[in-house]
Amino acid sequence: MYCGDLVLMNFRTGDSAAAYMYASDLVRYLEGDMQASARDLADQIRVRVENQIPAVPEEILKKAEFIVHRIHYGEIDTF
Repeated sequence: MYCGDLVLMNFRTGDSAAAYMYASDLVRYLEGDMQASARDLADQIRVRVENQIPAVPEEILKKAEFIVHRIHYGEIDTF
């Protein structure tokens, strides 16, 4: 899903606000456990954006990569 790629790209370019925007879109497109994972990711990014914390910890980046990987390989249902 293109949205997930945009989350990763914006993380890697240092634009957490844009990463949050696309992560929030992911929440709307996913269902079930993956939607809950995307919501948790979006919440973590939102807190960092609201508190103006520029650095993205490796654990958040890895979580985003995992979600995007599962989307690309069709392991989830989207509506």
